[in-house]
Amino acid sequence: MTVPTWAPRAAALLPLALLPLVALVLARTGRSYEPAVWYPWALLVLALPVVVLLSGRRAPLGRVPAAGLALAALYAGWQYLSIAWADIPGAALLEANRSAVYAAAVGVVVLLVDTPARRRMAVVAVSAASAFLALGYVVRLLDADGTASLFLFQRLAMPIGYPSATAAFLLIGLWPLVTLSVDPEAPPWLRVLAGGGAALLPATAVLTQSRGGLLFLGLSAAVFFVASPLRARATVPMLIGLGGAALTFDTLDRPFGAESPQELEAAARDAAQRILALGAVGTVVALTWTLVDRAGLGSARVRAAVGRGVVVLVAVAALVAAAGALRADAPTRVADYWETFRSGGEEEVEGTRLFSSAGSNRYDFWRGALVELRERPLTGYGAGNFGWRYLQIRDSTESPTNAHGELFEAAATGGVPGLLLYGGSIAAGRYEGEDISIQEVFEAVGKHAAGTITREQL
Repeated sequence: MTVPTWAPRAAALLPLALLPLVALVLARTGRSYEPAVWYPWALLVLALPVVVLLSGRRAPLGRVPAAGLALAALYAGWQYLSIAWADIPGAALLEANRSAVYAAAVGVVVLLVDTPARRRMAVVAVSAASAFLALGYVVRLLDADGTASLFLFQRLAMPIGYPSATAAFLLIGLWPLVTLSVDPEAPPWLRVLAGGGAALLPATAVLTQSRGGLLFLGLSAAVFFVASPLRARATVPMLIGLGGAALTFDTLDRPFGAESPQELEAAARDAAQRILALGAVGTVVALTWTLVDRAGLGSARVRAAVGRGVVVLVAVAALVAAAGALRADAPTRVADYWETFRSGGEEEVEGTRLFSSAGSNRYDFWRGALVELRERPLTGYGAGNFGWRYLQIRDSTESPTNAHGELFEAAATGGVPGLLLYGGSIAAGRYEGEDISIQEVFEAVGKHAAGTITREQL
């Protein structure tokens, strides 16, 4: 029997394919935070990098990826060591086990996604996962029956279980999809699907009511316009995604104000209809643009003129926005927003959560983390031990088990060594290799920015 030529390559990538499958299985349980549920799957993930190493590798690791992987492993090791001085050793063991699983998953990616072609495939796969999640939400919400279970406190959260994490998962694929939809070198079918997917993501993310997601949209749009060589071509899909979400915002925001499960489901169905319409528009526009490119109708002179026009339009839009912000007394509002964030307290929502009071206790959590770092700079309080010390120094009434920010958590529980190890592993993760194009670098920046802003910082 002849073995197909693609079979060995597919088998080599099997450990990589198992990672998202494990994540999906755990998400489906709805109890993935419970050790009894995720520990058996953790053993599988821990075995995957060993399998990859034993199967042999052709390309040696670069210094920076190898350093990043080593730092991730050392961070987990530092957390295991912290069991010796942690006041709650069981919590330290649990957190160290989590970090070990994350390091193993990172190891699989670093070991297998080791060429420009594979990195491109990984970007496409991650982006496709974001688009499929958005499409799945739309299909489910259109049904309306029982869809209230997808929401947590009227914010889209399930099956991931946390609204801001859901926003991060959705938005992580936005800019790669925008780029793919206008890339003349991408396969036509991929461009069309990418255009539809990119149009779905911002509007779907609004349903999570994530302020971190909103911040990412603003910052990443600025990064895209500055860094992407395809900024002019990408203007239309950008306007469909971001502009469409803005134009339909009242409908997208309505589920958060629902007062009953029935009202929530009806509002979610209306929102899903708007999102589906945006996806259809994005698909048609991407198809049209692809046909124009294939017909050779876009000359270099036309593209240059479009590029100059985009620069002018963006400059005018920025001036108009600045004038409008000043007229609306935006500086005072921003100052009030910041003061509310610092003072903490319960969230006061008037209208939309995204633009209402910033009341929360994040600022006090982070302040407490810095106090703990100052008290034990060399060791921290031990992995998973932020919470008990925070109860003694808090200015809020909450009792969090973690600092609600990965860098602050690393500082409070691991001290300066933990902060350096964690920060170093994250910084090394931004490296994509010397043989990668500027477009691929941009796609990586957009991909990482989503996770960094929405998860690690907020």
